[in-house]
Amino acid sequence: MPNNAAPLFAVQGLHASLLTADAAPDLQHLLNRCPDYFHLVEGRRPPPEAAETELHSRPPEVAAEDLLNLGLRNGPTLVGVLQTLRHYRRANQWYIGLLLFDPAFRNAGRGTAVYSAFETWTADQGAESILLAVVEENPAATRFWERLGFAHPRRYPATKIGLRRHILTEYEKSLPPRAAAPPTHTETEMLNLLTEDDLNKLPGTWKLAQDKKSIHQNFKFKSFAEAWSFMSHIALLAEKADHHPEWSNVYNKVDITLTTHEAGGLTDRDLALAKAIDDVNWR
Repeated sequence: MPNNAAPLFAVQGLHASLLTADAAPDLQHLLNRCPDYFHLVEGRRPPPEAAETELHSRPPEVAAEDLLNLGLRNGPTLVGVLQTLRHYRRANQWYIGLLLFDPAFRNAGRGTAVYSAFETWTADQGAESILLAVVEENPAATRFWERLGFAHPRRYPATKIGLRRHILTEYEKSLPPRAAAPPTHTETEMLNLLTEDDLNKLPGTWKLAQDKKSIHQNFKFKSFAEAWSFMSHIALLAEKADHHPEWSNVYNKVDITLTTHEAGGLTDRDLALAKAIDDVNWR
């Protein structure tokens, strides 16, 4: 069972992590346990390609790395999914496309708790507002999102979803700006260049460049989709650390180089990010 991505947040015993392409069977099992949702929205049972659709379908203007499917697990079991689009419809605006739980894990305030943790997590990534749409025939969902502070409804003409047509109401919630924390003594120290002794203790299989100013690593995956999923996860780690890699992607291969430009070489920031990337444990 695929479950090798590092948790993004945890709440009420559930751990949220990015779902990769090989999680499709696991996700399909979850969707098959939610026929009530599919009957309401699509007028049919979950089709056999439902998981693949959730994992890969996105508006053409959204980059592949900005489609994020967060799996919610109770131990190893996938009991919920939250699909979100990053930077849609504008920069720093996120869109929730789906929040769905196994019927056995609904209620008990889990939906509210998961959304609250998600909101905090997106705010840490720079989110300024969150959008979502509710079908008119789902008043319970409307009440749920309005209780969480979503407002400014905008109605859209009826559109076909599966075998049904729905009028969609879009809601938005603006997030308060997050004050930047002042640099700490530790963060200032992280700009100091690594010593020769430090350079001899690189994590994992990271390789030191000949000029000793950067380290690099080559990753190979089963598919292009899996490579993009990996890059999406690392992008979130980099945003949280405020330290960004130099990288390139060709089909199923990703090459990553780490260096601290403002320090003119390698610092503890590079080692910390290298270790975080290794901890994702994709191989």
